[in-house]
Amino acid sequence: RMDISIQVPKVSIEQLQNQQRRRSSSSYRKGVLACLKRQEQRFNGDAQLRNGNMNLRQIKKHCHLSSAGEALMAKAYERMGLTVRSYHKVLKVSRTIADLEGVDRIEENHLLEALGYRLNLRNPGTEVDE
Repeated sequence: RMDISIQVPKVSIEQLQNQQRRRSSSSYRKGVLACLKRQEQRFNGDAQLRNGNMNLRQIKKHCHLSSAGEALMAKAYERMGLTVRSYHKVLKVSRTIADLEGVDRIEENHLLEALGYRLNLRNPGTEVDE
């Protein structure tokens, strides 16, 4: 099953010919490795366990939301018709987004980004603003 789906717009010829990289592949790699290290520390050195493998007990322990985050997820649960399973997947993806940013707390912007990925899964072809 897919937890994330994004639309990648076609690159214009102008962008292609004016190739100015904003971020190098090595900087992305460093960020991903730092994210993986955070997860390894979270799960007591178990390098095989990742956010996507969390069970319900671990989700409750590692995916704390502010009251605003809880309200946002309650609204999304109703409006988007999330299942219990998809609700938990959004929390796991949000946890990973926060890890990529190097922060301990899942904020509303992390939830919104993860919910945006769900929108693409439900409605292929819909674009989500970054």
